[in-house]
Amino acid sequence: MAKSAPRRARARSALAGVLALLLLTVIAAPARAGEPLPPQGAAPPGANDFSCKPPARHPYPVVLVHGTFGNMSNSWNLVAPTLERLGYCVFALDYGNSPTPGINGTGDIPTSAGQLSTFVDRVLAATHARKVSIVGHSQGGMMPRYYAKFLGGSAKIDDLVGLSPSSHGTTNPLAPRAGPTCPACVQQAAGSSFMQKLNAGDQTPAPVTYSVIETRNDEVVTPYQSEFLPLAPDGRVTNVLLQDRCPGDATDHILIIYDSVAIQWALNALGRPGPADPRFQPDCAGGPAALARFPDSNSVGAPGSAKRGALRIARLGGSASRTRHRRLRVRILSNASGMHGVVVTIHLNSSRGPELGRSARVSLAGNRVVSVRLKRPLRARGRYVAVAVGRDGGGRRVGAARYFGLRR
Repeated sequence: MAKSAPRRARARSALAGVLALLLLTVIAAPARAGEPLPPQGAAPPGANDFSCKPPARHPYPVVLVHGTFGNMSNSWNLVAPTLERLGYCVFALDYGNSPTPGINGTGDIPTSAGQLSTFVDRVLAATHARKVSIVGHSQGGMMPRYYAKFLGGSAKIDDLVGLSPSSHGTTNPLAPRAGPTCPACVQQAAGSSFMQKLNAGDQTPAPVTYSVIETRNDEVVTPYQSEFLPLAPDGRVTNVLLQDRCPGDATDHILIIYDSVAIQWALNALGRPGPADPRFQPDCAGGPAALARFPDSNSVGAPGSAKRGALRIARLGGSASRTRHRRLRVRILSNASGMHGVVVTIHLNSSRGPELGRSARVSLAGNRVVSVRLKRPLRARGRYVAVAVGRDGGGRRVGAARYFGLRR
């Protein structure tokens, strides 16, 4: 018994050493593409319609990537619906989640890049697109470069637009003090081993194009000049200081994702081949109205090259009992892919008559059955009209109407 105790102690010590070595191996293991996604919050308006099919003029879905301590729900409530209005397929994710719900982007950055990789693959599979474009804020504008450089993302990204990205880290003294509660904060400190690895060699892997949009009033990523990326001889990089075009723009690091001038620059970058046009002049005083009237464009070619679309409603009718549960199925047909924002309404007697039901906003390519939620069952002898309204691949408003009645 006396001799066995030391043996058991040595065995426990050896086992503890093996477990420690295994744990160290797991911790030190490089991030992989295909990291499982953490729990996802509520998508912002206009985002995460996985039935969306990209129009010809905007063939690359846009993925929105929030910053440290943020989440998709509170970061993209202005950007996402603006992109959706212009016909983009828009997606957003939560990554790097902390134990506190809604406080995200705090986890190990390479692991977060693996989560982004998983999400991009999911978007590409759903939309059948070849690539995505990415708009990211703060860490979300920098982390995709890790995905591009080390996880194969350069083949899957068309544009990367960074709003106040932490491209080279920050000298803000709060970053390295975050400790184990925010590994991403420590990694974003200027001079960290993570930053040294990310920025060693080529900082802007081809064929991705890069647009950095920054404010002189950035109080989080300091100095603000550190956000800019080295210019590439082939013109793949554009660095924008908001105050160069709009001197009165007072936005800071936190609010840049709600700044209409910054968002106009992002739209310019996404809406043309290559990065943002350095000659672009945004509407400095427009506010949200400037975004509402921002013109549509073509991300890959000359404006106006998209095919003019048309909608048609298939024949309706049948038994009145079909509306017993206050649902009516309507088949919508189009002559081109990329129809978006299509809404079907049912009216009494004429298209200007009382509205009896409305569908959700949908996208379609070819044809799609849309479910209309009715306020009440339709009467068998009534005279009704179905109206479909949406936008085609060129951003033009299109519509169709069809009169129908219900047989007994």
